[in-house]
Amino acid sequence: MEKHSWAWAPVVAAAGKCDVFEIANNHHWREECKYIDFEVPMRSLKAEYPLDIVGWTMYGFDSWYAYLNCGFNLAPIGGTANGVHPNPFGHSRVYVKLGNESLTAKNWQKWLLFGRSFVTNGPILRLQFPDGWPGTTVMLEKPGQFWFSVEFESLSKPERIEIIRGGDVVRSFPTDFKPEPDGVYRLRERFELPIEWSTYVAARAFVEPPDRTTVRFAHSGIVRFTVAGKPLLPRKFEVDHFLRRVESMIAEIKDGKLKAGDPAAALAEYERALSVYQRLATRVRAE
Repeated sequence: MEKHSWAWAPVVAAAGKCDVFEIANNHHWREECKYIDFEVPMRSLKAEYPLDIVGWTMYGFDSWYAYLNCGFNLAPIGGTANGVHPNPFGHSRVYVKLGNESLTAKNWQKWLLFGRSFVTNGPILRLQFPDGWPGTTVMLEKPGQFWFSVEFESLSKPERIEIIRGGDVVRSFPTDFKPEPDGVYRLRERFELPIEWSTYVAARAFVEPPDRTTVRFAHSGIVRFTVAGKPLLPRKFEVDHFLRRVESMIAEIKDGKLKAGDPAAALAEYERALSVYQRLATRVRAE
């Protein structure tokens, strides 16, 4: 999924036709971003996001969390649109942990899809669970407390370093530390989190951009926890957001506004997606 703002994005996710989510995408220009287009009017998900690059980024993060909460397995990736947008090759990128395996296209893709990675257009950010890296799924018979470690490195001053659980910020770290003698800002922390239901944990960080017309960040992949008898559930506002978007597209198809492709086939696929979100809406997480 290259764009969370595509009108049909919730349909693609519900149909199981994508397995990656581009959280750093071609709207994230290295310099001033002059192309901010949310494309759909229903951009209100967790908040009414400002129409700037920060709003675009947070809308993307919250969209990814919402898809994860719906049970869609989307590994994070990055992309630049080098040659189309004014981004140098590799500005937004994804790093994959290969471990002891050799660097081949097959191995890299395997661990990319597994989610053992982090995405960045600036800092380095590593999240580790004692039993593995992001992409790992931990099966639990009951809730418990678990230790993690986070490592941050940046040439730019850190502004926010946060831990995400199930789509919410549950931990943040001080960012007033000084760079080391080599000019690099570094943070290494161990922290403990309660895991009370099936959920996921990730890390994200923002650093000082060259100016406020762009944004610099990194985001880890997720560590999944499956707790027996306590399934992963979406929040009501997340499902409602996807329902509104799919219903809007169905209305456009029925009104004859689809000018390409087969409207009947498209309508059938959109209605199947609608049924997925309607089913998810019957069991949502208590706020």
